[in-house]
Amino acid sequence: MTARRLRTAVHWTAVTTLALLFAQWGPFDGWQATATTTVIAAGVGLIGLATAPHPGART
Repeated sequence: MTARRLRTAVHWTAVTTLALLFAQWGPFDGWQATATTTVIAAGVGLIGLATAPHPGART
């Protein structure tokens, strides 16, 4: 694993963790909390995939 991939993985893990911790402070409980957490995790994951360096991509 290259240093760049490791930094990217650590960065997006930290961003996702912080977003999920932030969601815990919201006024939601039950299914609303589950939905909020799911949406945040999916959104951060998609942003991470979109911005991660891809092999063979133009620079």
